[in-house]
Amino acid sequence: MNKADGGTHWFHYIGLDPAVQSSVNYARVYNLNTTDAVTAYDSTLDSSTDVIVRNQDYGGYCGYDWHGPGHPGMIGLATCDSLVILSCEQHTVRFDLSYYAGEYRG
Repeated sequence: MNKADGGTHWFHYIGLDPAVQSSVNYARVYNLNTTDAVTAYDSTLDSSTDVIVRNQDYGGYCGYDWHGPGHPGMIGLATCDSLVILSCEQHTVRFDLSYYAGEYRG
């Protein structure tokens, strides 16, 4: 079950491409913060971090076909890193860098 815990949802970025970071910031501020979810960036990765955002050229990460033959495959993946009593306390969101500005670069 994924549901808001009523507090600020802290986002931490690990090595994000500037375009990806800009997109994540925009979505966080203009899409999520206009709902009941309040988000903020936190430069420290610790147990209070709710969402970790990463990007790289993933290829076959996690058993998924990110770069399928003749088609683009997956663009991103969200996983639960810390499950506490059927509630995900920490997620990692991954974006594949083989995509850029809506175009497949594979």
